[in-house]
Parts: sequence; C-alpha cells; structure tokens
Amino acid sequence: MQNYFTNIDEVTVYCWRKCQEGDLTFTRKSETGTEAKDILAWELIMDSYYKKFGLGKDFERVLELQKEIALLQCDLVIEEDNFILNKIRKLQLDLKDILEKKSDGDLSTALIHITKWLGSPVRERETTVLELYLMLGEMKKESQLIKQQQKNK
Repeated sequence: MQNYFTNIDEVTVYCWRKCQEGDLTFTRKSETGTEAKDILAWELIMDSYYKKFGLGKDFERVLELQKEIALLQCDLVIEEDNFILNKIRKLQLDLKDILEKKSDGDLSTALIHITKWLGSPVRERETTVLELYLMLGEMKKESQLIKQQQKNK
C-alpha cells in the first residue's frame, strides 16, 4: 500500500473531496493501482478519520434509519402488511433526504468559512484532511468563546 494514501494525516483535501464524490482512484499517490486496493485504501482512510474524530450525528442517524428499514423489511416478509411497506417508504425518504443534504456541499461550505476565518484561501491540494478538521475545531472553539463573551456582556 505504499502507492496509496491510508491515513487522514497524509491525504489532501482535494483527494478527500474526489473520493467522497465517488472516484477512489484519488486514494492513489501515483497512477498505478487497482480498484480493489483503491477500496481498501479508502477504508483505511475512513478508519483513521473515525478513529480521530468519531462518528458524526448525521452518520449515526443514517445507521439508525438503515437498521429500522431492515427490521421493517423483515416484518414485511413475515406479515405481508402494506402498512409496514408505507413505513419503509417513509424511512427511505428520510434517509434519502439526509444523504442528499449531507452531500450538498458540506466540505465546500466548511472551506468557505475557514477561508474567511483565516483571511486566506485553503490550498486543497496541500492541506491534509487532518489539518482541515483541526482548523474547523479551532474555529468552532473560537466561535463558541465569542458567543459566550457576548452573552456575558
């Protein structure tokens, strides 16, 4: 895996964005590689992300919805009740809404806010994902501190 990024400490924001858009060839450091290794590298990158930052609330909700849908699908097979089918469809729509909202430029929005906060653009091809999320964390802390100070006045 020497020709691959395997950790958020080394993968750039640009490659991260491309991978999230579905092109896992951006896990490669060079042009050579295979689809199977691309997938493995992406899993390693995501593992390092989860290890460092944990699961987000949106991701936890997605898992919860997927579990509810799976259980209802089992009930549907057993009971053949159209009411259950309607519940499944509603939950699938909820899941679709969350996934579409999540892909609606969260990273782009974060980059805009960080750029404003720093006063200079974030160089996506040079900045690592770890650096990006550390900046986001610091920006959030500073924002909370400012809100707290304004509240105390």
